[in-house]
Amino acid sequence: MTFKNIIWKYEKKADDSCAVKIYVRVNNKVRYLQVKGVYVEEKYWDNKKGLVKVKHPLHNTYNNLIRKTRFQVEEHFLNGGDFDSFRYGQKSPLLTDVFENYIKRAEKGEMKISKGTITNFQSTMSRVNQYCEHHGQELFINDVDERFQEKFISFMRGKSVSLWTIGLHFERIKAIIRKEKHHSNTYYEKLPRFAKHYGSKTQIYLTAEDIEKIEELPLKGKESKFRDQFLICYYFVLRISDAMRISKASVMVSDGHEYLVTTHVKKTKAEQIAPISAKAKALLEKYNYDFDFGNNRSANRFLKKIAQKAGIDDPIHTNDGKIVPKYQLVGTHSARRSAATNLRLNGASLRTIADLGGWSNIIQLKKYLKASGLDSAKIARDLDHFK
Repeated sequence: MTFKNIIWKYEKKADDSCAVKIYVRVNNKVRYLQVKGVYVEEKYWDNKKGLVKVKHPLHNTYNNLIRKTRFQVEEHFLNGGDFDSFRYGQKSPLLTDVFENYIKRAEKGEMKISKGTITNFQSTMSRVNQYCEHHGQELFINDVDERFQEKFISFMRGKSVSLWTIGLHFERIKAIIRKEKHHSNTYYEKLPRFAKHYGSKTQIYLTAEDIEKIEELPLKGKESKFRDQFLICYYFVLRISDAMRISKASVMVSDGHEYLVTTHVKKTKAEQIAPISAKAKALLEKYNYDFDFGNNRSANRFLKKIAQKAGIDDPIHTNDGKIVPKYQLVGTHSARRSAATNLRLNGASLRTIADLGGWSNIIQLKKYLKASGLDSAKIARDLDHFK
C-alpha cells in the first residue's frame, strides 16, 4: 500500500497551474485522487515534501487541505476501504464494471435487447477500457465529467474515430450511468450528442448505375455472399436484420404472382409485402431462402471493398468536413436507402414506397430519401409544367 502527494503537471490550466493529487497504490491498483481546490504552478511545488513551497502566498491554506485529504485517504484504505467506495463520501462503481454487468445480464436474456445492441455496448466498453489503459487509471462513474469528456474526445479523435461515432459512445455511456443508482454524478446527462450538434453521420445512396456495377461484379466466396445479401436488401427495401430472417415461409402467392412478406422486428413492427422480381427470385433460390450470413460489422467491411472494386468512388463531402470516396460510406443500410430513393426517382409515390418498405410515417420517409436537388430536377424536366 503506497501513498504519495504529487502535482499533476500533465494537464495545466490557462494560468499554468496544476492540480495536486494523492497517488494511491492498493492491491496492484493505482488511482490518483485529487485534492479539491488546490492548483499551483510547478515552481511552487516541493517534490520531496509533497507540499506547496512557503513562497506561495496561500501555502498554509493549500498545505492544510493537502494534509487533510491525505489523512482521509490513508484512513479509508488502512481501514479496509476500496476504490469503489471512496469518492469523498460518495459511492461510485467503475464504469467498465457497470458496462460488463449490463452486458452479462443482456446475454443471459434478462433484458429484451437485440444482439446488435449488445455488440454496440461491447464496443463502447472496449473503447472505455482503451481510454483507461492509455491514461493509466481507472474510471469511476463520478469521474465522467467535463474533463473526461474533453479527454475522451481527444483520445478517440486520435484514433480517427468520427464525431458521429463518438456521439454514439457517449449515448451508451449515458444510458449505462442512467441505469446505475449508486453514484452522485449529475454531469453525465450533459455529454454531447454529436449527431445533433455537430452534424449527423453522412448518408449516401447508390444510383441505379451503381447497383448495376455491383450486380455485374465477378466475385467469389464471402464477397459474393455479402454482395448478394446486400442486393436482396435492395430488391426488397429491407434492413439487413430482416433479410437474415427470410425463409421459404416468407413467400406468398396472389393472382399467380409471388410476394415476399416480412415484419420489421426492430422498429415499426410493420408488415412489408414486396413483389419478387426475376433477379430476386434467382438469389432466393441460389441460397435456398437463407441469408443469415455473419454479422452486420462483417458485412459492412466486405461491402466497402466490394463497392471499391466496382469503381464507386465519386468524391463525397462528409458532415465533419472531409472528402472521401463514395465506397467508404457504403454499408448494409445503403441498400434500403438506395432502394427507397431510386423508387422515388422512378416515379413511385411516397405512399407506395412507405408500404413497400414498411414505413408508417411519410414524414420520416421523406427525411430518409437521399436524392439530390439535381436528381429531382432531371425527373421534373419531363413533366408538362417544364415543357
